[in-house]
Amino acid sequence: TFESGKFELPGSSYNEPRSLQRLVDRCLEVGLDIVAITNFGDHRYEKLRETKKDLPSSYTLRELTQDHESVVLIVQKKNRNPVYIVRGQQVLTKEGHLPTLGASYQLQDGNTLEKSLNEAKKSGALILAANPFFNQGRHHGGVPGWAVYKNPAAIDHLRRLFEKFERKYDALELFSAEPWPNTLSHIYRLPMINRLAKKFSQDYDLPGIAVSEAHSLQALGLSHISFNKTVDDSSAEQFMASLREILYSRQFSVHMQASSRFEMLGLYYRDKYNHFRIRHGWL
Repeated sequence: TFESGKFELPGSSYNEPRSLQRLVDRCLEVGLDIVAITNFGDHRYEKLRETKKDLPSSYTLRELTQDHESVVLIVQKKNRNPVYIVRGQQVLTKEGHLPTLGASYQLQDGNTLEKSLNEAKKSGALILAANPFFNQGRHHGGVPGWAVYKNPAAIDHLRRLFEKFERKYDALELFSAEPWPNTLSHIYRLPMINRLAKKFSQDYDLPGIAVSEAHSLQALGLSHISFNKTVDDSSAEQFMASLREILYSRQFSVHMQASSRFEMLGLYYRDKYNHFRIRHGWL
């Protein structure tokens, strides 16, 4: 167990080499105790886990499993605190994307929001409401992880959906430090979007969390929550239950810092280049 922690839910950029050691070292550098890998259906957590064989002897690794599948990697560098890396997924529903943490298997894309929420609950995963004022990634084309971005969840229809199912969520993203910009206007609208999300979370009395949504190691730790509470790492189920209890009790502090507009602009053009490489079979 550990007594306190910074906790956030980032992704990783296409350009970052998969390296468990690099991720752990960066978490230790910025003081992150728990980090979650959340992305669409590309098995990023599993690919990261494959690099455990490259860890030097000064690192130890333990895994928390559920149904014989890895859910949490616990990596400890000699004389340092352990770093907990949680398996996550952004499930693409028909109404928008649904960030989840701790499911032992890949949740199905392309279902309705209600069906995806029920599947995530059944799996024991933590369920987060994505920042409702960003455009939502919706399932597209029958391909896992293929998203088309439509209107934000805060429009009337999606707001009614959220009100219908809000008790199924464990928390809501009220601040994102480095969301992937779909348009240039997102870069300039980020402060306003974060303010709207904060008010939205207060309206619905959901625990509000800040996330870095880091797309590079350098952005890890920009935004996070911190708490002083023992987390039970005796099993995957107990670990997720501990995190859920911290969210429900609201016994955490929220730390919010955004990436600069220059860094966001770099993400925008990196995204365009990545999609160009995908179309040409180079990625």
